Amino acid sequence: MTVGTEATIRRHRLYTRLGALGRDPLGELDRIRDTYGDEMIQLHLGMFKPYLVTNPDQVQHVWRNSRETYLRDGMMWAAMQRLQGTDGIGAEGPGWERSRHLIEPLFTAKAVGALVPGMVEAVNEAVDDLAARTAGGESVELAGEMMRITHRVLGRVFLGEQIPGHEADTVGREIAAAFGSMQARLAMPFVPHRVPLPGDRRFGRAVRTVDAILLPHIARARQRKPQPGVVSMLAHATGPDGRPLEVRQVRNDVVGLFTGGTETTALALTWMFIQLDAHPDIAARIVAEVEAVVGDGPVTAEQVKGLRYTRMVLEESLRLFPPAWMIPRTLRSPDTLGGVRLPAGATVVLSPYLTHRLPELWPDPARFDPERFAPGAQRGRHPYAYFPFAGGVHRCLGQAFFFIEAALAAAAILSRFAVRVATARPIRPAVSVSLRPKGDVAVDLVPRR
Repeated sequence: MTVGTEATIRRHRLYTRLGALGRDPLGELDRIRDTYGDEMIQLHLGMFKPYLVTNPDQVQHVWRNSRETYLRDGMMWAAMQRLQGTDGIGAEGPGWERSRHLIEPLFTAKAVGALVPGMVEAVNEAVDDLAARTAGGESVELAGEMMRITHRVLGRVFLGEQIPGHEADTVGREIAAAFGSMQARLAMPFVPHRVPLPGDRRFGRAVRTVDAILLPHIARARQRKPQPGVVSMLAHATGPDGRPLEVRQVRNDVVGLFTGGTETTALALTWMFIQLDAHPDIAARIVAEVEAVVGDGPVTAEQVKGLRYTRMVLEESLRLFPPAWMIPRTLRSPDTLGGVRLPAGATVVLSPYLTHRLPELWPDPARFDPERFAPGAQRGRHPYAYFPFAGGVHRCLGQAFFFIEAALAAAAILSRFAVRVATARPIRPAVSVSLRPKGDVAVDLVPRR
């Protein structure tokens, strides 16, 4: 398999910029983009020398060959595997195949449609709770509140009654803490795990807390008759050999679903509200749509399809601030990419953050402009100019679920409140596994009625 003809590759000595990389990783990536454009380059980080890929043709090649050649493996996946495990939906190989086969039916259009009433109920309950807690004019922390809403939704529609709501909140909160504590490991993936780095203790504490909650619930679910919810479904599932899944694999799958189901939605909503506060004209338009579609009552399942501009705003938020800002893959076998012969064992890093900001793909790329996703605007755009949900065999199963959940949450909040950011601008991203705001973002919720 080849893309292009045999070529040489330029090398960027990133090890000479470790201080800047640690202080401002995204700023350093922006400088690399400004220097090299969409050219594939090799990053030199001492012994670790990954290839940075941003060109959409090359991104497409990687995703098309993600089953046989470009795998979720290697040192950059080691930190994630300590959270999600090496056997399950977040891994590779037979365990991933088995989990994907079991979980995929949960995300068909019909299955997601059946979940919408529960999603609506959970969103409205969460926003009612938010209204009660801010009735006295108290500010709240934006990302934490968006996490709280997504935890409520996931707990209702996926976990059923097997895990109490407060424990589901704790699981989600600790997974988010584990993500946030991985920054040093991501910046220096070549450092062995036996060498302590900042964040390691918090990471370990988060994983132990998650296990202390999930493992007993999985064991009890296996002893009971099957009930609604993912925990019960996986606890009673069998593999191709007819044997039940290992308890650890069930745990890994639940963590994987929580990871994908909370981080993307909560962070997309967080960045959306930050951008709306900075762009009053866009905020006025989305509020007008919500008022026309939702009115004075709580949001309903039937209203989702009418929230077209809301979806455009969410898509533009994902373009500028994709939660999965960096996606590493390791070559199982040699391949030619961008005219360069890559050896087996090499690491390729895709960056939605960089590809989504290439000026040749996105004019005036730093500008927040939902019209980029208006009907017809995507005609002629490269299919991998935009990939916030990854691609290939590991493409996110929950894309349709995300847009419904996020639109419902946005509409439920905007129909009741004007969201005013109280934290001083500019609000910059911080780098961990996900792209989240640096520090807490305080918001004031001003009732509309």
